[in-house]
Amino acid sequence: MDVMLSDNAKRLLCRTAFILLCVIPTILSLKAALFPRSNQEWSASFQHDFGLINQIGEVQVKSPQRTDFIHLSLGTDRFQSRLEIDAASLQKLNDGKTLFIENAYGSVSAFWESMSRITETVAWSGKSDRPVKLYFGKITLVENEAPGAQTCVWNNMVISVTQRGRQMSASFVCDQHTDSWHPEATVSMERLLQNDSESWFVDGTGYRIPAWVLKHGVPSVSALNVTAELADAKANFVHRQGLWSGEIESCQLVDLDLNEVIGQRFGNALSGRAIVNLGPSSIRNNRIESLQGDIHCPSGKIGNRLLQASTVALGMELVEPHGQSVSPDQYGGLVREDFKDLRFGFKIQQDQVAIYGMESGAILNNIDGKRMLIAQHGQNWPTSSLVRLLNWPSDQINISSAVLANHLVMPAITTDSAMPETRTARQNEVGYGTYFNR
Repeated sequence: MDVMLSDNAKRLLCRTAFILLCVIPTILSLKAALFPRSNQEWSASFQHDFGLINQIGEVQVKSPQRTDFIHLSLGTDRFQSRLEIDAASLQKLNDGKTLFIENAYGSVSAFWESMSRITETVAWSGKSDRPVKLYFGKITLVENEAPGAQTCVWNNMVISVTQRGRQMSASFVCDQHTDSWHPEATVSMERLLQNDSESWFVDGTGYRIPAWVLKHGVPSVSALNVTAELADAKANFVHRQGLWSGEIESCQLVDLDLNEVIGQRFGNALSGRAIVNLGPSSIRNNRIESLQGDIHCPSGKIGNRLLQASTVALGMELVEPHGQSVSPDQYGGLVREDFKDLRFGFKIQQDQVAIYGMESGAILNNIDGKRMLIAQHGQNWPTSSLVRLLNWPSDQINISSAVLANHLVMPAITTDSAMPETRTARQNEVGYGTYFNR
């Protein structure tokens, strides 16, 4: 049935439409033109939307939906470090507010602190109408304030934060002008926040991320040296009640400094630059449930104490340069030995560990390329042997070894005086990859 409007109703409808569509926008435009917001008001509004304190050089209002900023600095409450931005454009789009940043520069700590604050502001604000997105055309991250500090460049980085599911997701496209980065690779990181937990998913296949870039945002990589890089990383983790659980599908650690990661931390002489390949592995409540992979270090130095500990803790065979097996207490008089090739596979499963040597059975060759240390073929050892390896000859676990023990599923450490100090390795079977002896 058709509804007939009276003339008065038609006039009222037309007047209302005129006010809404013409008068109010005109008044708002005149107000913005005659009484523009001060920089302080823009700064307060910006902090309300993004949770970041800021310093604004110049503001240019292009339209009710777009505002440009010249010389914008972003930081957290401490403002000890900040992101410096040449030019940015804040736009109100259908899916929320987006800040387009042409070029940003700042310390890596300022970047991660800013991302954390944005997540807290938006995800926990209780207002689902405040999703925000940051688009960086180019961002240059600096390791620290020291002269000549390392830099890392990311192009076309998008960070979106929304209360829907309370998640932060970020996608990066690498800088095509940096030799060590693949030009077309993309790394994706997603963080899902819930009331009692947070979940992380990382997919950096075909991509290298410097360890120093992640240290402030991912505490688990803090033990790595700053020159190390994570390549082809793919993993997912859940953090609940202070404990981490999750799986690593694949990851390669490049340029790992053995002296910094192992030698200095555990008081054992070991040096060299290594590559570590990790295969499918899992962690439950901060403890390694399974871990497998291989390590290769072309050259370096190893201390006699660590060589001797390998025979005691993991039953390896120690060989003199002349090719004769010797007992640990007879080996050499030097504090350190040069080696030419350190290469072995490893597998940790619950409370057991196995070490796989090269085709020759050796895990370590001397400077002349002859076997120096030979792995025990087909033998599983308790994971406590790893703690004993790094702690030997003391029976008391030191602080560094205790940290390692906390991350292993392992039986109690016992002293087995009957355990032979030298063992014979089989040398004719190849199993792990192309060179490991199983």
